[in-house]
Amino acid sequence: MLRLPLKYNWADWADKIGLLSIFLILTTNLLLPESLGITRLENILLPLLIVAVLGVGTFTSNKTIIYTLITLFVVTVFSNFLNLKGLEAYINSVRYIKYILLFLITGHLIKKNSATIHSMIDVFVIVLIVINLIQIFNPFGWGEDLLRTYSNHIQNYEINKVFNRRFRLFGTQNNPNNNAMIWGMLFFYYYLKNKMERDFWNYSVIFFSLVFLFLTQSRTSLVGVVFSFVVYFFIKNFSLKTTLILFGGGFLGIVLLKVSGLSYMQQLLTTNPLEIHSFQLRYQAWSALIDLWLEYPMFGLGLETNYEEMIGMAPDNEFLFFIASGGALFIIPYLFLFIAMLVIGFKNLKSTNSFYGLYILLPLFLLLNSITNYSLNNVKVATFLFILLALVNENFEKNEEKDINFIGC
Repeated sequence: MLRLPLKYNWADWADKIGLLSIFLILTTNLLLPESLGITRLENILLPLLIVAVLGVGTFTSNKTIIYTLITLFVVTVFSNFLNLKGLEAYINSVRYIKYILLFLITGHLIKKNSATIHSMIDVFVIVLIVINLIQIFNPFGWGEDLLRTYSNHIQNYEINKVFNRRFRLFGTQNNPNNNAMIWGMLFFYYYLKNKMERDFWNYSVIFFSLVFLFLTQSRTSLVGVVFSFVVYFFIKNFSLKTTLILFGGGFLGIVLLKVSGLSYMQQLLTTNPLEIHSFQLRYQAWSALIDLWLEYPMFGLGLETNYEEMIGMAPDNEFLFFIASGGALFIIPYLFLFIAMLVIGFKNLKSTNSFYGLYILLPLFLLLNSITNYSLNNVKVATFLFILLALVNENFEKNEEKDINFIGC
C-alpha cells in the first residue's frame, strides 16, 4: 500500500475536488478543440489534483507504475537541463506528474464513487457519439462546422463526406488517428464492463466504437484493436469455440473491408504494409531520428514540445521520438512502464475483476499505435489511459494487494 506523508481530516472535500478535476480534465481532453487555449486547462488544474491527493493521503494504487512515471519525469527534466532547454520543455515534463495524480485519485475515488465515475464516462460518450454522427451525416452543414472547429487538417469538406472513399472521421480530435485511439480504448472499456454488467447501453457503445473506429480509416488502430483483442481472447478464453469465433469474426472483417469502398482501409488487403504511401513518407523522418539518437545515445536532445523542431518534419513514431529526444535513459523506463502493465494484467487473468483486462488490452493497443502515432506523449490519450487503468480498484479487496503491488512493491 502506498502511503503519502500527509493526511487531512477533510477527506470528503478532497473527494469532491478529485471528482471535479477528473470531470474537467475529461472535458478538456475529450470534448474541447485543441484550437482553444482552455484545452491546456488540465495543467491549471494540477493544484486541484495535488490538494485532492494530499487530502486523501493513503492509496492502494500500483506502486511500480507510479515509480516508473516518476522516473520518466526525472529523466525528462535531467535531459532538458543537459540540453539547455527553455521553460516550455520543463512544462512538458509536468505531464508525468499529472498522470500520477490522475492514477492515484481515480484509483481512490472508484472504490467509493464507482457509479459516479462510470456515469461520468457514459455522459462523455453520449456527447462523443452525437458529435461523430453529426460529422458523418452533416445535417444542415453542422458536420462541416464541427470538422472545421476541431481540426485544421481538412480545408475542403467535400473530400471528407461519408460517401467519399477517402472519408476519415475526426470526431473531437485534431486528426482521425487520435479519434481512433479514443474509440479503441472505449471499445475495450465497454467490452470488459459488459462482461461484469451486461446491458443494452454497453452493447450499443461497443457497436458505435467499432463503426467509428472503422470510419476513422486509421489502419494502425484497427490492426491494434484486432491484435490486442485476439491476444486477450485467446489467453483468457482459449477453446475451440473461441477459435471459431475469432476466425468467423476475422472473415467478416475482411468482407467488410472489401465491400466498404474506403480507400485507406482497403490498402490493408491490397498493399504491402511497407509500401503504403503514408509509411513511405515516414521513412525519411524515422531515419533522421535514428541518426540523432546515434549522435546523442544516452541522454538525447531533450524532450521537445514541438515534434517538428527536431528534424523539420513530423516523426510520427513515439519510440523513435523518445529515443532521439530522451535517449536510452528515457526509452528504458518508457518500455518498462508498458511491460509492467502487461505483467499486472497477466498475473490477474483469473481475477473476477474484468477491468484487469485493460492492463493487457491497452498497452498492446497503444504500443502498436506508437509505431505511427503517439500514446504516452499524447496528453489526450494518456490522461484517459491512466483513468481507465485505475478502474481495477473498484473491486479491490485486501487479499488482492499482493497482486496489485507488482514485483514486491
